[in-house]
Amino acid sequence: MDLEQMQIAVDELARNDVSLSAATIWSRIDEQFYGGAQMEALTGLSQEQVISRVYRVRDRHFGGNIHGRIEMPPLSRVVDRPLNFFQFHFICGFDDNDQPIR
Repeated sequence: MDLEQMQIAVDELARNDVSLSAATIWSRIDEQFYGGAQMEALTGLSQEQVISRVYRVRDRHFGGNIHGRIEMPPLSRVVDRPLNFFQFHFICGFDDNDQPIR
């Protein structure tokens, strides 16, 4: 097993499927590279390293803002359609709090 291959696999899963949680990515990497070999001494990434790598890769790719992840596919795709959507939401604060501005 090559450590670099493992890192690349983590990076690809983190970037390509934003709907996967870090724990789910760890489960897939564990199964793919370790295959349930709990008793053997293996060289690779630990669970903590994989999870922190997922967060770092997503922050670098999408930016630190959580809304950047939603604006990019696959989360911006309409279900069962080749369309993308983006709903603009804007909030602005004013000194006069008596009446809402619409």
